[in-house]
Amino acid sequence: MAKFVLNRNLQVRSTSGYSVVFEKGVETNVPNVMIAEVIALGAERVDAGQSAHVKEENKFTAPQGEDRVKDIRAAIEATVEQNTPADFTASGVPKLAVISKLVGYSVDKVELADAWQAYQDEQAA
Repeated sequence: MAKFVLNRNLQVRSTSGYSVVFEKGVETNVPNVMIAEVIALGAERVDAGQSAHVKEENKFTAPQGEDRVKDIRAAIEATVEQNTPADFTASGVPKLAVISKLVGYSVDKVELADAWQAYQDEQAA
């Protein structure tokens, strides 16, 4: 267990079955399986024990720029090729959740709209 402090009162429930109640400014013990979750919420580690941060080489970062566009484009092509009606909105656009799941990270609505328009323009040419 590690000690963390949070700048507000908050109860954090983990999908792993753990729960931690933070009181503003009070040191709170956090199970090791919840460390990443409480850091994401803004909690700061106060003990000098083991490192609370995930090792950088194991930390996933979503691609940026052209690599991101290529990933989204490939997911659109795969979705169109599979042609499952549940994967598309009523207007025929691939669902945001489907594309995000395929690429493995959260895709913005604007990114999807831009990539979908580019795909349609290319198909029309």
